Amino acid sequence: MSKYRIWIECMDHDEVFNQKYQDGIECDRFCILAGKDEVMTAALHRVSIDDISEMIKGESKLMQAAILANAKRQIMEMAVRDEIAEKSKALKDLLGLE
Repeated sequence: MSKYRIWIECMDHDEVFNQKYQDGIECDRFCILAGKDEVMTAALHRVSIDDISEMIKGESKLMQAAILANAKRQIMEMAVRDEIAEKSKALKDLLGLE
């Protein structure tokens, strides 16, 4: 027997979506990704990194999103390193250091 049942209620009754969302998905652990306007939410419960990788590996859109998320994180890290390097150079120039 599953520990949880997750179902989605559509508040816009004109929209039609997968019936299994309304019937409920039974599970022992879950990862829910949701967005409303600009607010994004991730709810993780009793899932490991390996669990999540198994959940997304067969879903093309989720795999594409994972790759894009990784690229965005790398870009942010690069930008921070560049900014630190620029500020460090400016400080060295100001202090007359090599």
